[in-house]
Amino acid sequence: MCGRTRLTADPEAVAAAFGLAEVSKATGEVIDSCAVITRQAEPPLDAIHDRQPAIIHRADYAAWLDPASRDAQAILARARGHAFVTAAVNPAMGDARNKSPEAAEVL
Repeated sequence: MCGRTRLTADPEAVAAAFGLAEVSKATGEVIDSCAVITRQAEPPLDAIHDRQPAIIHRADYAAWLDPASRDAQAILARARGHAFVTAAVNPAMGDARNKSPEAAEVL
């Protein structure tokens, strides 16, 4: 069902939690990378997957981005996904080869 459900969130209300890092490979190449921090899924997402992005609330942005902050665990404990909405979409959405805009249309 994952490939047939579109997930949306209000971008003004939430931001996903990302971890940022610079990684040096054995070749000496420096790569900027990131990882999406996830948590156990809550309704309505738990119907389609067991994990969801952790959501950092606007009031916690500064502390989350402050490298000296020691509040990460408390911020993640408050990171709830209440702003997510799911909608059924065309089954073609589940095929990465399908580039048709119609695939993302809500049914």
